[in-house]
Amino acid sequence: MTDFSKKEGKLKIKIGVLVGVALFIFGFFYFSKSVFADDIVLKSGRIVKGSITEQTDEYVKIDFQGVNLTYWKDDIKEIRPDAANLPVSMTPSRFHLPVFEPSPVTESKSLLSVQNPSKGKKSFFWKVASANADMYVLGSIHMAKANLYPLDKKIEDAFASSDILAVEANINQMDFLSNLSFMESGIYLPPETLDRHISKKTYRLVKKKVARIGMDMNQLNMYKPWFLAMQLLGLELISLGFDPGQGIDMHFLKRAQGNMRIIELEGLAYQMDLLDGLTDNEQEGFLVSTLADLDILETKMDQLFSIWKSGDVAGLEAMIQEASSYPQMASFYRKVLYKRNRLMVKKLDGFLRRGGDYFIVVGTAHLVGSEGMIQLLRKKGYSVSQL
Repeated sequence: MTDFSKKEGKLKIKIGVLVGVALFIFGFFYFSKSVFADDIVLKSGRIVKGSITEQTDEYVKIDFQGVNLTYWKDDIKEIRPDAANLPVSMTPSRFHLPVFEPSPVTESKSLLSVQNPSKGKKSFFWKVASANADMYVLGSIHMAKANLYPLDKKIEDAFASSDILAVEANINQMDFLSNLSFMESGIYLPPETLDRHISKKTYRLVKKKVARIGMDMNQLNMYKPWFLAMQLLGLELISLGFDPGQGIDMHFLKRAQGNMRIIELEGLAYQMDLLDGLTDNEQEGFLVSTLADLDILETKMDQLFSIWKSGDVAGLEAMIQEASSYPQMASFYRKVLYKRNRLMVKKLDGFLRRGGDYFIVVGTAHLVGSEGMIQLLRKKGYSVSQL
């Protein structure tokens, strides 16, 4: 049991946007790729992909990374078993999940309707100059929509002129065993359970939220707080049409595969170990903030993408500064953001000294602020300019 609930107060609402959304999208977390193979075609025309675990006359249950989600037969037009292995796109049917393709009706109302940035407009994109190397650094969005593309021509041109792509983790290499390892690291071994590691107040909040979206709390009670937070946030983002396959990392990894050298700055194993090494209080803070995000996620995602598209460094810095100023979350930020910034900059410094043409893609949250990677590179004496 933790004492987090005694301290949370207004904290859970104020920090929710940054911890639960910005780090997931801009800084750290990946939603693992699908290893499932069934298609369910809904009467709305949308397609759901997953592994069917149970069928009755009334419903179909799908296994999504160990979580059973239910679709009512009244909502289903057709079931296609053993479909091609594609990224997962699922959530309970009442969310009316879109396929990962832009919809002319709904997309036009969103700030995510992206046009190519106007000439001279800044992006979350920098050039780092050294005597031996050319380096471009792009702030990534790990889950996005198809209408994010095409990216600004200056970004695509810089990538085309580079010989080496460096990313936090090569998510193209994730396979069944990687997903299994990820699952194992996020699940308690008996007799440990979620309710033993978070406060009663937080546990009641979790039960309320998961009941609303049709999940089985008995099953989720085996999940560690950080893992449950990622599942809930990832499912909600997917229900809003965000696709890990449309993330900027994946966009460039696909293009680099077989055409240029790919370097990992961290790797998936490192990231999983980091998450699993968080204290109970740190994990509970992440879970509470995620739960607070779920009801306002669409609005906040529009705001965050607007900041990214406009290259609004000050806007993102202000959000991170507000969230990281809370003492309860200080250690969380040190581990999942600032410490990693220093380690990745150390590697970038080595690249710049050795020479070469580099294209770096890291979560946008890593780049801004006094402890961000851009400022750390400047402190090392490099000339860094936002493009």
